[in-house]
Amino acid sequence: FHDLRATPAAEQQTTLAARIAAEGRTPFDLGNGPLVRTACFVLSDRETVLLLTAHHIVLDGWSANQLLEEVGEIYSKGAGALTALAPLLPFSSFAVRENRRREAGEFADNERFWIDKFTGRSPRLELPTDRPRPAAKSYSGATFETDLGPELMAGLKQLSARHGCSLYVTLLSSFQLLLHRLAQQENVVVGISTAAQSLLDGASLVGHAVSFLPMLSEITAADTVADHMKRTRAALLDAQDHQEFTFGSLLRKLPLTRESGRTPLIEVQFNLEKVGANVRFDGLRADIRTNPKQFVNTDLFLNVIESAAGLHLACDYNTQLFDGTTISRWLDHWAELLRNEVADPAAGVTAISVLTAPQRTQLITDLNRTAIDFGVSEAFPAIVLRQAAATPSRVAIECGGRQWTYAELAEYATTLARRLLAEGLLPGGLIAICIERSLEMVGAMLAVTLAGGAYVPLDPRHPRERLAGIIADAGIALLLTGRDPSITTEARLLNITGPQPRGTAALPERLAPDALAYVIYTSGSTGTPKGVAIEHAALSNLLRSMAREPGLTADDTLVAVTTLSFDIAALELLLPLTVGARLVVATDEQVTNGGLLLRLLEDTRATVLQATPGAWRILLDAGWASTASVAPLKVLCGGEALPRDLADQLLARSPDVWNVYGPTETTIWSSATRVAAGTGPLRIGPPIANTQFYVLDAAQRLLPLGAVGELCIGGAGLARGYWQRTELTAEKFVPNPFGSGRLYRTGDLARTHADGTVELLGRSDFQVKIRGYRIELGEIEAVLAGHAVVREAIVLDRRSGANTVLVAFVDTPSEATAEFVAELHALLTRSLPAYMLPQTILPLRSLPRLPNGKVDRNALRKLGDGMGEAPAPKQPITPPANEPERQMLGIWQDILQGKEFGTTQSIFELGADSLAIFRIAARAQRDGIAIKATDIFERRTIAALCAAAAPQEAAKSQKGTAPVPTKGPQRIAAAPRAGYRLVQ
Repeated sequence: FHDLRATPAAEQQTTLAARIAAEGRTPFDLGNGPLVRTACFVLSDRETVLLLTAHHIVLDGWSANQLLEEVGEIYSKGAGALTALAPLLPFSSFAVRENRRREAGEFADNERFWIDKFTGRSPRLELPTDRPRPAAKSYSGATFETDLGPELMAGLKQLSARHGCSLYVTLLSSFQLLLHRLAQQENVVVGISTAAQSLLDGASLVGHAVSFLPMLSEITAADTVADHMKRTRAALLDAQDHQEFTFGSLLRKLPLTRESGRTPLIEVQFNLEKVGANVRFDGLRADIRTNPKQFVNTDLFLNVIESAAGLHLACDYNTQLFDGTTISRWLDHWAELLRNEVADPAAGVTAISVLTAPQRTQLITDLNRTAIDFGVSEAFPAIVLRQAAATPSRVAIECGGRQWTYAELAEYATTLARRLLAEGLLPGGLIAICIERSLEMVGAMLAVTLAGGAYVPLDPRHPRERLAGIIADAGIALLLTGRDPSITTEARLLNITGPQPRGTAALPERLAPDALAYVIYTSGSTGTPKGVAIEHAALSNLLRSMAREPGLTADDTLVAVTTLSFDIAALELLLPLTVGARLVVATDEQVTNGGLLLRLLEDTRATVLQATPGAWRILLDAGWASTASVAPLKVLCGGEALPRDLADQLLARSPDVWNVYGPTETTIWSSATRVAAGTGPLRIGPPIANTQFYVLDAAQRLLPLGAVGELCIGGAGLARGYWQRTELTAEKFVPNPFGSGRLYRTGDLARTHADGTVELLGRSDFQVKIRGYRIELGEIEAVLAGHAVVREAIVLDRRSGANTVLVAFVDTPSEATAEFVAELHALLTRSLPAYMLPQTILPLRSLPRLPNGKVDRNALRKLGDGMGEAPAPKQPITPPANEPERQMLGIWQDILQGKEFGTTQSIFELGADSLAIFRIAARAQRDGIAIKATDIFERRTIAALCAAAAPQEAAKSQKGTAPVPTKGPQRIAAAPRAGYRLVQ
């Protein structure tokens, strides 16, 4: 309370709470009780603070205003005013009356109204939180306050009047739109309060008489702002007509799943009030303010206080979920939304902007400052040849005890390139490479591009049917191989492992930046793999950016472990050759044997290794225990999400760990982020050179910081598109609304943080990643559906320990026998690579359906959790018969967590995938058991493995060792002396 003679401006520079604390004022207690406390602080002879704190159970907002009005009247008129105050209705009388009405059934219509509204739909609002929601509900809170000026309030009142709405309706409808934009949900529930005092005929009531109502809003994309205001008005009138029904009663009537960490049904509240609008203290000016909260019931409570000065916003929030900066930003969004609604109420509800100009600049420009001028764009073959001319005698490649210098690599590649031109290769033509891991594999990549063609990488270990399908789809005329791959194809086969004739054909002087470098096939949702066409400019930008950061120099040795058919192999195989580094190509045996791979890293003194999370776990299982054995090693981890626990293990062994991310369609990697120790999920970003990240909604509109949408990528790394698939290219590669060029729609759900990093939150479709391989579940489903008695197939992914595995459900009238499941496994094995094979196949007589007829995937997911091969006959659990079997059983149980089995059960019956088998082999080798992954594939049971192991070999095994090649690297001449054998 201020004396009217005082000048309050200077006194408002600090908050009252701070002044009270700083001055150490002693309060005068005024009649305190267990539920109400009052205190008076005299700050000066002209200023006094009266603090009233009451439990909500005895005082609601309506009652607080009434109480203050009466205090003001008594102050102004003296004690005699007490007799003139309106009589109060005792709260006990009100409660008894309400209970009698309820028992008489007067609220039955209200009950039916609310139950019908929420039966079968109780949308949960998923706002983007700053921290994961705790398992147990937290009530820790704080309040953020800000103001909207009188000009905006005047505009909102005019908008309301033009459309026949109250200011309350206008603000509530707009707040619903803000939540819709932040949560990207069409259905939003907001809790509102109504006062029972408004229904009393002239009687005054002080107490808690609030009805808490859940307002369900359905955001319709076709609506304008004005349309949504009218919908909200109608919904609010219905709610007020049925307000005499308690929220607690509704919750008891609805079959809601309760969670200890959430408030059921309502997690956000909204209110508009006029605090102390009618309070008068003669001779004084009274400023009435609400106290900031330290405890909250819901995640957010936005209380809007209307006064002549404008709208005061007080937003209570859960501090375990949100930061104050987030709440401040959201209220800025709301203010911008309100301004835009006033300016254009005919705007669509999903199109109207919530971003201020500075916020748009931050998201579009500031967080995407990645432009780097690398100079003249050169294709990688020219860079490698220039490097060969500069350092001809430097070792370029090693593999399996052989090596080439840069001069020998250049000679092999140019000779083969001329041979390819003589065979009729035209500019831009496709040539497939299907060869075991070798020096020639890398030389072939260089040769095809030197000749002006584009290579199509194939893995000779993949099923022949799949390889033949890719060759046919790409229109391959020539297949480079090291042996006859037994593929039924019309393409000519060229063995490139022997000597080759010298040709005279002239190589292209310069490859155009938009010329194709390679076409790589990924899993396709229609059941057919699709080819991604990458141009030289995109590949060159990636190589130059990665050489800069994370960094690679001529002093480095990079060990390549990835199959050629996986796009990240191109970085491993090409980047070292463009900077003069040494490339070591691990053999197939070394790639799948953790002990051999660890020895290879040690023997070559590798400085860089790129691998998927699964491959890094194999290396850890093999005994990579410290930086002493392989140091210094730069760790690149990508292909799928890097778990925090794995990141911590890698950081304990290397200080230089990088989390890399990127779809095949944006040329291998789009971001490389150095990993720091910490907690919580890892993020990606910022993007690499000349690359941009945007998080967009379904209509490709920019989303605010923190809102979840689809990550779209622009810039120099974008592929040309999908090979001979125009419609699919147009669907996934869209015009860039924020600049020139196109954007690639990744399908990855993500949200942008204020520091420019991006948090990945899963997929928006049915695509998954396993061990770095991108898998369209529809491709597996299409193969299963090809079986004569399978009516429909659904494949889902689920977590199994640290891994992601696949579970297939087949709708079939056939008997669910182990033989039938084996038949389906054989069908899949003939068509799909090992990484796409489901761990579990569950035949069902019918698939669960939703009311709309679609398959209920959530029901299937619950059915598949924790299940193995259901039709397989149960076997008795055979205990280990000796020490080797006990040791092996312990390893299997450690890797295959959650399984109960003995020594005679097949590894495949236990649902193990190929990665689990590789990890078992690595762990066994580390523990001195001399087995390989191929042994497990062949013998399948612990008993068979141990029986086949020679006692003398087991005795000679030493912990932490593994067999290694006896010969060191040998240089071989690359100059060819005889012709290739060309098989028609």
